Amino acid sequence: MGAPAWLWIREPGAKAPRWPAAERELAAAGFESAEVELDPASDRISLVRVESAL
Repeated sequence: MGAPAWLWIREPGAKAPRWPAAERELAAAGFESAEVELDPASDRISLVRVESAL
């Protein structure tokens, strides 16, 4: 089994990131660690940083 995926979504005004269900999809795609940013005005998620990808 591969390494778990860590997907952080930073929400404006939030004190801590939250864990979305999509982390399994990133793990299946080979990402080990990625940081994304949620734009609440458009409901879009942008990839900010990938720590490592297989």
